[in-house]
Amino acid sequence: MKVEREITSWQPIETAPKDGTEIIILFNYATIPVVHIARYRSKEEWEESGQYCDGWESLEDWEGWWSYTNGSVIQEKLDGYKMPKYWIPLYEIPEYLRMGFTWKYVNK
Repeated sequence: MKVEREITSWQPIETAPKDGTEIIILFNYATIPVVHIARYRSKEEWEESGQYCDGWESLEDWEGWWSYTNGSVIQEKLDGYKMPKYWIPLYEIPEYLRMGFTWKYVNK
């Protein structure tokens, strides 16, 4: 099943929820718009989960936007050129339909 939805109401990432809610984020990679489903993981969440390791200087380094990218089975922190610039809510649709969406990026 292919569903198409036009996205025109991107919000600045600074206004996105930081409570672990999954959202759709947008960043540009060499002028190509890239979208991912992502969520913000706080320092407190990492501390409570115990899922972090000593790979970075401090627990604060783990805080930020995280997503499964490039077909990965592990999450990747979105920073550097992958730092999200904009976001929209993730619509309440079943997971099996999310994979069938074709997103049109509309730059208005």
